[in-house]
Amino acid sequence: MICNRSIEVNPNKSTDELLVHCATLAPPKSPRQKLLEYAINAGPSSVDAKSPVDGHTPLHIAFSLARVDAARTLINAGADQTARDKNGNNILHYLLVPIKTSFPTPHSLNRITDMLKLIDHRILQTLFLERSSGPDPSSTTPLAKWISLHSKHDLNTPIDDRAVTILTALLDSSSGADLSLVDGSGDTPLHIAIRNRVPEFTRLIAARAPALLHRENATGRTPLEVARDAWTADVFAHPPSIEPRGGTPFSIVPYYYGVSPEEFDSVAAPAADFATGDAERKARRRARMSAVEATWRVCEEIGHGVQDSAVRRKLVSLAEANEVARRLAARQRDRGTTSEVLRDEVDVFFPEAQQWDLAG
Repeated sequence: MICNRSIEVNPNKSTDELLVHCATLAPPKSPRQKLLEYAINAGPSSVDAKSPVDGHTPLHIAFSLARVDAARTLINAGADQTARDKNGNNILHYLLVPIKTSFPTPHSLNRITDMLKLIDHRILQTLFLERSSGPDPSSTTPLAKWISLHSKHDLNTPIDDRAVTILTALLDSSSGADLSLVDGSGDTPLHIAIRNRVPEFTRLIAARAPALLHRENATGRTPLEVARDAWTADVFAHPPSIEPRGGTPFSIVPYYYGVSPEEFDSVAAPAADFATGDAERKARRRARMSAVEATWRVCEEIGHGVQDSAVRRKLVSLAEANEVARRLAARQRDRGTTSEVLRDEVDVFFPEAQQWDLAG
């Protein structure tokens, strides 16, 4: 059995309550399905037991590992699909961002879809709307947490197609109900995608809910304004070089004096090169377009249609601003404080179980 080593965590809590947890973590080469069924029959009360440190249930583990058979067995045994850990994470949070990790799920779209089908359709929308209360990113819905962590990449490297298809499936499942909610920093998922310069995510979200381009965050800025300001700042921070014909860019300002305009390529270039209909010029422009500009162009394209409609700017509510202020104040108070790091069986064995699944 996987949990065959004793770990002293809380002397007042029996490790027998973690029997189903350990069976859920069992390695693939073991008869883990029969082991799980035996553990449930032997200790039915431990089906919804929470680990002593973080409050993980066996169902949290099954969703973190995207183990379809284990999750189905637990649900059939009456496992609580609405259970949340001590930080407010539910099973959707853990399906998209596994336990004890700071990176998005490594699971395939098919596996994620299969896991979503197991959830009671009557509570699925509610699970998408629930926000965690843990550390950064704080107060996030499952989708916002996934977007925030998936967006932390090389800013000029496109997001892979797998991430785009997963986001599409998540938006279909949630019906976009969670897109207008703000996180602990006061941003919506669209603000997050734009701040992290992900045009692929920006297009998907904005196309689903164009009005969100005019939805203010806690500081009163809309996604459209955030994208425009980021692009403007990027343009001024990286101005184009002025290169004389057949030469190299001047690096010393005085060298520009006395040079005729005809010596610069930008001036001597044929007028056709500046024509808006020049397909080759546009292709070259797209090839060297930064992620910042690409994100702004997406917002500009979709936002132009919204501005022509009756959609108005949606102001941030006083309740939202106050909530964000309270969370930021609490985070500031907690900064610098240290506490004893405790670990339980789930903390110790989950990384190993995750490696087994990824290797298989």
